Amino acid sequence: MGHRVFLIIQIFFIGLYILCKTFDWPGVSVTLLFGWTYSFGFYIVMTFVSLFKRQFWLTLVYFMFALLIICIPIKISFTYYNIIVHFILIFGFLMLLYRRTELELNKSFKTFVSLILIINVFLFFAGDNFVSEKLRANYLFKSYSSEQLKWDHFNKVDSLKGGYHAHIEAFISYRINKVFNYTPATAVAKTELDNNHFVSQSDNLLEHELYHFKITEVVTRKLNKALDNYHFSSAEKTKKIVWQYLDTLYDMQKAYDTETEHNLNSQKQRQWKAWVDKELNK
Repeated sequence: MGHRVFLIIQIFFIGLYILCKTFDWPGVSVTLLFGWTYSFGFYIVMTFVSLFKRQFWLTLVYFMFALLIICIPIKISFTYYNIIVHFILIFGFLMLLYRRTELELNKSFKTFVSLILIINVFLFFAGDNFVSEKLRANYLFKSYSSEQLKWDHFNKVDSLKGGYHAHIEAFISYRINKVFNYTPATAVAKTELDNNHFVSQSDNLLEHELYHFKITEVVTRKLNKALDNYHFSSAEKTKKIVWQYLDTLYDMQKAYDTETEHNLNSQKQRQWKAWVDKELNK
């Protein structure tokens, strides 16, 4: 009965999460976090109940299953994730179920076990791009893509600091894996829509701002490529690599504005455009 009620509540959370995601309702992250926390907490309670009943093998099953549940949001959030520990946990849990076939497991529990194991195996083999998609998820930001920037991605203002006519907030969004792992970090070029502003509009001006975004993408790709040489590095070492490229991005953006005179020097603008396009086409 307890597992059946649990599954109904869990399905409710999954449905609520899908609705929030589909219609851009607030609380997407909270709903997802609460759903997984509820699942983890439920099986931790079942662990102690089994322990109290001296059902030691069942205690181990529930405890390992609780860990498999919490592995899912951990992998997605890419904060504390280790592929070796994850493999040992999946393999150990499967071996435990195989060796202890005499355990009488609830049918609803078996169904949920199958689902969680499938998700865990998928996440185990999921590449860096899966984490990148998670970084792209916030609707307040726009990730770099083949879709061109439009003035719709900017907000009209009366004036800008420095007397400029437009400003784009382009930056590198990154996640560092805080344990030694084969994927030390992943990064995505993004722009913050609320901080993109313009005073006046023109095609040349929009192109200049677009190439600020494209320069960010160039540096982001170089960063992700450099990180391939730092698998199993510590978080501190990985952070230093990321910061080096953040400094590179800052210097490059500054040089771009200086040399093009903020889009007033058309010859330099064409040179920068040609170089950036060449880098992106590699």
